[in-house]
Amino acid sequence: WDPSLGAVVLRPERGYSSGEQVFVSYGEKSSGELLLTYGFVPTLGSNPNDSVTVKISLDPQDPLYDTKSAAMQEYGLASTVQFPVRMTGYPTTLIPCAAFVALENVSMDQVWEAAQDAFAPEWPAGQRLGRSLGGVAGEVAGREVVREALRDLKDGYKGSMEDDKALASEDSPARKSNPGKRTRIASKFLDPVKVTSAAVVRLRERQIIARISIVVYNEQREFKRLTISNSDKKDNNVSWTTRFFRP
Repeated sequence: WDPSLGAVVLRPERGYSSGEQVFVSYGEKSSGELLLTYGFVPTLGSNPNDSVTVKISLDPQDPLYDTKSAAMQEYGLASTVQFPVRMTGYPTTLIPCAAFVALENVSMDQVWEAAQDAFAPEWPAGQRLGRSLGGVAGEVAGREVVREALRDLKDGYKGSMEDDKALASEDSPARKSNPGKRTRIASKFLDPVKVTSAAVVRLRERQIIARISIVVYNEQREFKRLTISNSDKKDNNVSWTTRFFRP
């Protein structure tokens, strides 16, 4: 709003020639967000902001639940933390949080120490977990928690990836239907554009889940190959298990 002009003014970020096309940015939104908010979906694989939300949750049955929850609240976090994962990778803070969730058989002081490391303001890429989070054992346990979360996401989709591929393809019955005309798909009369768009979103999300699942599995396998000395085990006095609450 420009008070001197009494009007809303849009200022370009650079100079434009007369007649040159001007593009608008919808922001860094996933294809799902664009579909829900603006009613369109970019071409499959063309949106670098496509992501899937991975939820890492404390297990209410965990004997350390209250202490862990209090520690997380101290850092402004709820008992469930959400992480956006993309085709290119996952946030550096994902594994430390997952390792913290998997921690067991430690004292309350150790929980707070682990929380201080897990929820630090910044976690440099490539940095390994420290002793408070279990070192190599924590790397393995944390990734197992993430893999379970990814499996839960995968299992939450109806139908198969092949079904979505068929709906999103150029040969899809939905694409061949007349625009604006509802078509009978899966015993329901649905808008073919919406059917195709939703299939594109689901397909990309499934691709991301599959890709990150492979990445995390390979990383976990590499950490399993590393040997933890007996002295390290004794000093850490930490054991790990797969703890992931399925809400």
